Amino acid sequence: MVQENFLYVEVKKNRQPGRSFWLIVLVLGFLFFSLTGWLRLYLSIQDWQLLTGIGLFPGPLYLAIYGIITGLFGAVVAASLWLRLPWAPTVARTGTLAAAAWYWLDRLLFTQSASSWTNWPFSVGLTVVCVMFVFLVPAAPEQQG
Repeated sequence: MVQENFLYVEVKKNRQPGRSFWLIVLVLGFLFFSLTGWLRLYLSIQDWQLLTGIGLFPGPLYLAIYGIITGLFGAVVAASLWLRLPWAPTVARTGTLAAAAWYWLDRLLFTQSASSWTNWPFSVGLTVVCVMFVFLVPAAPEQQG
């Protein structure tokens, strides 16, 4: 009987705690980001002739490459956070900063319509909230352990 209790205590000590609600939200966010990348790739290939025909700048190849990168990044980070790999928070943070910078460079360099700038304060706020979320969730005490 003492041996059974000892095994129970050892198993309980070594068991990882469950994933928090906020970690699940973060993983789902990265999966959504991945999905948008794969959809961008699919649509750029499907509508290649149309995009080329209307003279889209920088073109469908750029959209396809951007889709592949965001699709892979989102999937890898989501899986690594879910599996609690030790390098996951660092990759999530670094990649999120790179994605935010790429988003704003893309917007500054390639956006030609003045009407697309009407919601820039919301876009800035959403970018800041998303970056903060990615930095804070993996650092929360309930994620350690």
